Formats: sequence, C-alpha cells, structure tokens
Amino acid sequence: MNFEEIVSIGAGPSQLIAALCDEMNLETIINESVTWNPSYWKVSPGTHIKAMIINILCDRTPLYRIEEFYRNLDVPMLFGPERDAGDFNDDA
Repeated sequence: MNFEEIVSIGAGPSQLIAALCDEMNLETIINESVTWNPSYWKVSPGTHIKAMIINILCDRTPLYRIEEFYRNLDVPMLFGPERDAGDFNDDA
C-alpha cells in the first residue's frame, strides 16, 4: 500500500455526538414514536434526526446540503457499515 493512497478523515465532535445519541437510544425512541413504512424509506426517521443533530452541533449546514456535509465524515463509523453520504440527500 502506498502512503499516497491513504485518506485521512477527521471526525471532530461528530463521533461523540453520535455516541451520545446511541446511548440515549434516540433512533429507537423516534422510530417507535412515529408512524412510518420501512419500505418507503432508505433511512429511518430516527437516523435522519440523528444525522440532523450531528450536523447542527458540528456545522449547521442547510438541510438541502446535508449530503455534502457527510461526504467529509466517516459515515459508516457514525451510522453503521451499510450507510454512506448519499443516504442523506433530500430524496432519501
């Protein structure tokens, strides 16, 4: 492996905020509190709220640009290995 191929991604406070949301079971509480059909959603409402909280506390990017915010973060570390920044666009 060449050192030129290594990409460094700074997590900043996002990892701590995600861990606090996980500790509170935020996603589960929200998903159980709202009526939603999983077949219509790529990402659950609880995950979307967690993504917005991280965004607001780290950068305050407008909602229509939240996908751009997550392109610069380690999304699988924050939301699980099956997630990527494209899951948080405005038609997810």
